[in-house]
Amino acid sequence: MLFLFIYVFIRIRKNLTIWVIGKLTLMYFSNLFIPVLFIPMLETFIMVFNCKTNTSNVLVNYYFANLTCFTGVHVVHLLFSIIGIILILSYGYLFSGIYFETDPRSKNSKAR
Repeated sequence: MLFLFIYVFIRIRKNLTIWVIGKLTLMYFSNLFIPVLFIPMLETFIMVFNCKTNTSNVLVNYYFANLTCFTGVHVVHLLFSIIGIILILSYGYLFSGIYFETDPRSKNSKAR
């Protein structure tokens, strides 16, 4: 991330417009997000759905044993995780589709 800020600072010093800097930032964030951060962030949102039955036959979250499933604050967490999953999947599909190259002989080094 530090390299991104240094790169943007150097680009600003060369008098590039804010649109070019925004485009470059989005491109570098996407190149970091899709191969590296996609699965860990998706798993973080899916953790909320993992419930188990405790010794007194009450559904509790697997990772947070004091959080009762589908009641109270857990419903709020479910809603935010559903929104997060939709955003992460749509972002991943969008940028994977942009960088996807169907020609195996492509000379574009950034294509996947």
